[in-house]
Amino acid sequence: MAFWDFYALEYLYSWLSRSYGINQKKLDYIRELYEKTTYGLFRAACDALERSVRWEIRHAFDHIGTHPKKRKEATKQILRIFNLKKVPSRGRMPLEMISLVFSLKKTWLSSFGGKSWADATELLIKAKPYLEQYAPDKWSIYLDGIFDLEHNTGFVLNKTEFQIISETDLDVRHRLTSIKAFLGQGISKKVENLIFANMQYLPAAPKNQLLKISKKKK
Repeated sequence: MAFWDFYALEYLYSWLSRSYGINQKKLDYIRELYEKTTYGLFRAACDALERSVRWEIRHAFDHIGTHPKKRKEATKQILRIFNLKKVPSRGRMPLEMISLVFSLKKTWLSSFGGKSWADATELLIKAKPYLEQYAPDKWSIYLDGIFDLEHNTGFVLNKTEFQIISETDLDVRHRLTSIKAFLGQGISKKVENLIFANMQYLPAAPKNQLLKISKKKK
């Protein structure tokens, strides 16, 4: 999982690109590795998010199927809003329709669908066009946005391969104020070596932060 490599490389490249004296070829290599890592993680995260959204809409419809009045009302609203005669199968629903269905009021109980899933679907709709574009800044922004998503019971990707990302990881990623602090977070050996190789250009990590991280890892 490239979660920590993405954040470490983002910080490393951002800092080194503003530093004097670094070899341009070395900087280009770090930029290329950062962009490759970011795009790979962005593609994987978008795929996982779409699977999560489609799993939730199937699960939610199965649930309201046990509540005939709710299902009838939801169906009526979908047909009216999209001017349809028949609701598409849940596996073929356009994401725009899924987002609207999640947004329907008085349809879902607290454990299913609702605004959090509508927000997740909207983010996916906005992110997907960048899968076909060279846009490292957008990949990074939407990745961060995906990792911020929560549904009714936790991290929105917690039923995918991204479930290995803990709540602590999601919290700590925004509190690291030095690239050296990433050394305790499970980054790959390649990224770790890059940090050590460029240590002379990097600021020192606050002692209290390094102390907290070392305690967390024990």
